[in-house]
Amino acid sequence: MCTYLDNSGFGPLISGDGVSTSPRWYSTNQFMLEVIFHERMKRYNCLTRNSSIASAVYLPYYAGLDFRRNLRRRNVAARDAAGKYLVSWLKKQPQWKGDKK
Repeated sequence: MCTYLDNSGFGPLISGDGVSTSPRWYSTNQFMLEVIFHERMKRYNCLTRNSSIASAVYLPYYAGLDFRRNLRRRNVAARDAAGKYLVSWLKKQPQWKGDKK
């Protein structure tokens, strides 16, 4: 899995596959979209670490990787635990309670 984190989530460069002449093809894992998006978001010029003044908030939760990690689990509660914990934690944060004006 770690090799798929190379090149900002695009994975290792494919070379010498005999099919493509383009040097820009990567062996990207199907669950890496959130990693790729997060890497792009980190380069955005208008970022702030203060969520209370932000117009939008990006929360880097890698649902695809969480899904892949728990893909074969039959216990639904165990499979969904990380996502439910995140939602529970977010509900306790003052920024996520909305304006009380």
